[in-house]
Amino acid sequence: MVSDVYSDGLPEGASIRLDIDRQKAEALGVSFINISDILSTAMGSSYINDFPNEGRMQQVIMQADASARMQVDDVLKLHVRNSRGDMVSLAEVVTPVWDETPLQMVRYLGYPATSISGSAAKGASTGDAMAEMERLAHQLPPGFAVAWTGQSFRSASPLLRHPCWWRYPSWRYFWCWPLFMRAGLFRCR
Repeated sequence: MVSDVYSDGLPEGASIRLDIDRQKAEALGVSFINISDILSTAMGSSYINDFPNEGRMQQVIMQADASARMQVDDVLKLHVRNSRGDMVSLAEVVTPVWDETPLQMVRYLGYPATSISGSAAKGASTGDAMAEMERLAHQLPPGFAVAWTGQSFRSASPLLRHPCWWRYPSWRYFWCWPLFMRAGLFRCR
């Protein structure tokens, strides 16, 4: 019924997750907010304020120097202030963990999703191929749903399948395009 079915997007790749030991951080007097702030500022940036410079307002943006955030060990050398005013190394409360994670986060209607593309097998109609994809999707665990997009959405619409649309040449392109479908699988929580 279907052929050339594949998942769009990027494969999973290596990434790093920083696990924060909240109990140890609390024992050292370091708040989670301070750890989060220092990591956000070091890896991204933080707006500090504005200052006048030759008649123009300039922004002050803080960020760790590129050499201080290129390697995981460099980030772990950063320090965060605890409740007593002392500096605590991030390495004391943060553990790096290498993991395989999606390199691309896809969403459809706000839900995490994956996009699946394919075409009807030789001798099969687009409708049969779409019905087969829906049948296969219904075998997934509870919480998954199927939504058609693009040409498949138009093909699946009962209104556009009505023969009265065939009288108008401008609508015939729905039937002349290559038999190609696109579905989005998304998980409902």
